[in-house]
Amino acid sequence: DKPITLTAQTRGKVVLTGQSNLRLGGRHLVVSGLVFRNGASPTAELISFRRDSKQLASDSRLTEVVIDGFSKTDRRAEDIWVALYGSGNRVDHSHFEGKTNTGVTLAVIRKADDPLDNRHRIDHNYFGPRPPLGSNGGETIRIGTSEESLSASNSIVERNIFDRCSGEVEIV
Repeated sequence: DKPITLTAQTRGKVVLTGQSNLRLGGRHLVVSGLVFRNGASPTAELISFRRDSKQLASDSRLTEVVIDGFSKTDRRAEDIWVALYGSGNRVDHSHFEGKTNTGVTLAVIRKADDPLDNRHRIDHNYFGPRPPLGSNGGETIRIGTSEESLSASNSIVERNIFDRCSGEVEIV
């Protein structure tokens, strides 16, 4: 009846540095109040809404989280800061800025063997400055890829701020 919540005792005061990442797998999970700064993910995804290929997150939420400059030192090393798998998940009231390496800031991953009708919600977030990459792979938000472009994700992107998101020409 109640979600399982991982929250900072004092919002914004729990700072994860160095090599860190977070995986959510299950239903009704909430992560809030964490800050990722001065580090990089050792994997391809910093925050992943799945534990593995079989344990996806659904009806889960990432809220009031800050990711600030949490980038791999090699700007050609690709990662995704937030990877949304499963369905019915929400990312809201969070702050993302300073991604300097290749890879999408926030991606809705839509694979043929997963439900394509994701129904995710991405709202009330700040997407801050990102320097130009000079190539493809620097989108701020990506929902699927060209392979799924003819099917509906039914994800909602609303009331976000995009401030100097210059990674590449595609912002969303």
